[in-house]
Amino acid sequence: MLWCVLLMGISGITQGQSSFALSLDIGPSYSYRVLKGDESVQRIIDLRNESEDYGLGFTAGIAGHYKFKNGTQIELGIQYIRYVTRTNDLPVLGEFNEFIGTADLLYQSHFIEIPLRTRYVIHFMRYSVYISPGIAPSLFLNQFSKGIIEYDNGDSEVKRSENTITDFNDFGLVGLFGFGIEIPIGEKMRMAIEPGARYHFFELNDFSVKEHLYSFGCQFRLIKQF
Repeated sequence: MLWCVLLMGISGITQGQSSFALSLDIGPSYSYRVLKGDESVQRIIDLRNESEDYGLGFTAGIAGHYKFKNGTQIELGIQYIRYVTRTNDLPVLGEFNEFIGTADLLYQSHFIEIPLRTRYVIHFMRYSVYISPGIAPSLFLNQFSKGIIEYDNGDSEVKRSENTITDFNDFGLVGLFGFGIEIPIGEKMRMAIEPGARYHFFELNDFSVKEHLYSFGCQFRLIKQF
């Protein structure tokens, strides 16, 4: 279905005159994951869903835009994505298994994505509003864990390490959907505010508990028309 929407948008480019623009994109996003598995791992899934929570990540990248007079655009870019999930208030034990504090553990997964989007635009006076479905091949880079430890004596500590044990899937495919508004800020400059969401169709690794990342957030885009 998503491919059909993209192809409909691409086919419309022959019906109007085109123009080209470049954008710089950055924005925060809240990320989490969907866990899937059979009945043998359902207890693990339930425990993780009870203890894990959303984390604050971000996106940053550039994109090229081809714009057509019929209101359709096509966009191709490259983005760096950080997905974050977290586990809060884990007990920290001392040398003799005594309770000495709590820790928040953050898992930071990093990807490069190549988003391809079709944008359907409606112009209203000087402003433009749009919806933007798309897909993005993704390349896994690495995953780091960050532990924020608060000790009972008032001290704190941050520990960060790379996950080199898990065999992550290097390549994936991401579904994208966004909507936004563009505001002119100069003769050939525009600013866009674009809330949106993304979902990984492929699992993060091949464990018995399948983990599909997703996020929702807001991109701020600075667009230069040529």
